[in-house]
Amino acid sequence: MEPQDLKLSDYKLIQTPFAFLDETGLLNSDRDRFFSLGMVKSPNPYEILNEIEKIRHRNNYNEEAKWTSVFPKNLPIYKEMLTVLFNALESNNGTKYCMMIVDKKGKYFKSHYNADPFKAYEDFSIQLLKGNIAPNELIAVIADESPVPSGSTYETNVKNAINNNFQRLALHGICKVDSKGNDLLQVVDLLVGAITYDLKAHHKLAGQGKSIRIKCKYELLDFIKNKLGVKTFVKDARNLAYNIKVFT
Repeated sequence: MEPQDLKLSDYKLIQTPFAFLDETGLLNSDRDRFFSLGMVKSPNPYEILNEIEKIRHRNNYNEEAKWTSVFPKNLPIYKEMLTVLFNALESNNGTKYCMMIVDKKGKYFKSHYNADPFKAYEDFSIQLLKGNIAPNELIAVIADESPVPSGSTYETNVKNAINNNFQRLALHGICKVDSKGNDLLQVVDLLVGAITYDLKAHHKLAGQGKSIRIKCKYELLDFIKNKLGVKTFVKDARNLAYNIKVFT
């Protein structure tokens, strides 16, 4: 059966995964050279969330997990939380991690988005979703709240672009939420932050000191590299479970 021929009565054939989107690097700020958007797609996010909840209870940890808040006291907990996702990626159950990074000083960003930097956020969302929706899938998106221009129709624009691209109902909606209430968005934040940090350090924009905080960030970054089998995030990296694209 062709995807466009699927009906609601074919619910046994339709898969309904969730995608969790988070970004780093303010688009309209000259201080942030890199803008990154990451996404975890999972057919069973509740399984990942349940395991992370157990970690929180075991460690009596109720704070939001954020890359900007990596310290010795929470570093082991962050590793545990990330390990839950890495185990899901390795299980071949359909869980994937995808990410796009753009250098705002590079040719790609200037030629495509210089006049409207917020367009990059919208366009990256569309590209990530286009490349990760299977023919029999109807996806829902949970996105972290992000600063957008007043009157922005981001949710509608992305939804229409995806459904027009597939000529069917492939994305039924986007809901923006505060990441404080969603552990998967927090895990995406850790990944997006760490991977972007590798690029910043490469360009000597971060990680040049010897403070405890910087050491913790490098330790978490190295942990992620080892888990994904990647030596550097300065260039594209991918396998069946993850795809990280860098635009310069």
